Amino acid sequence: MRRRTLLAASGTALAGLAGCSSRRSGDAPSPAGGTQSGSLAVEFDALQPAVFDLFVDAYELDGSDGSQYLFLTGTDAAGPARRFRFDGTEHDPGDAASNELARAPSTFGPAAEGGDAAVFELPATGDASDAALVTPDGEWRPDDALRARLAGPLPSLQVGFEGPSSVSNGSPPSFTVTVSNESETDGRFLGLLRRRYGALMTGQLVSRSITAGATATLEPTGDAAEAPTPGSGRGDTLTYDLVWPGGTESIAVTVD
Repeated sequence: MRRRTLLAASGTALAGLAGCSSRRSGDAPSPAGGTQSGSLAVEFDALQPAVFDLFVDAYELDGSDGSQYLFLTGTDAAGPARRFRFDGTEHDPGDAASNELARAPSTFGPAAEGGDAAVFELPATGDASDAALVTPDGEWRPDDALRARLAGPLPSLQVGFEGPSSVSNGSPPSFTVTVSNESETDGRFLGLLRRRYGALMTGQLVSRSITAGATATLEPTGDAAEAPTPGSGRGDTLTYDLVWPGGTESIAVTVD
């Protein structure tokens, strides 16, 4: 999967994450996890190719080429003097960002409220043999499955986006998003569905773990189709965009 920076509204790369108002999704954690030394309360939450943040009043996908983002939760995951050791370097959690970090639900919908997470921007690949969250009270070490994901290449996800060519005025269009993981590594699909025109739309988010060799079918429903507005310049057609770290797919829907 090709990595892109998708924060189109500002054109900037990720400035930092921890310390902002994080939201945790209801998506179940991946089977990969970790072990701990001492009595550290740390849990693996997600490993993903980008993050969502709220820019003004719309969600955007934000990421950097050559990076992956590790989310850890638990009372000992965040705090002073926390660093994540990976590929011979200790990485600080993100600093407070001007944009609000958002956690996506497992299906398309609004961001879910939840607890804070510590987020580390790491190189996309590297030596994970000695990977660990390093704290003054000890270390939390990922298990073998998570170390393999940290070290391995990004999984190759194939995404299909289908929807109707027309709908009746006032009827929300239904879409089908098909995600296939054709690699030998578990991965995570992040997607944003929103209408392109009219008032700036917050958008619907999804974060779904896709195991190696598996295919997931998601069926989001768009905002209700509006009657064309005189002078809007969009005629009888509304465009819906599916944005994901591999690019953007669009469907034009005619309003009858």
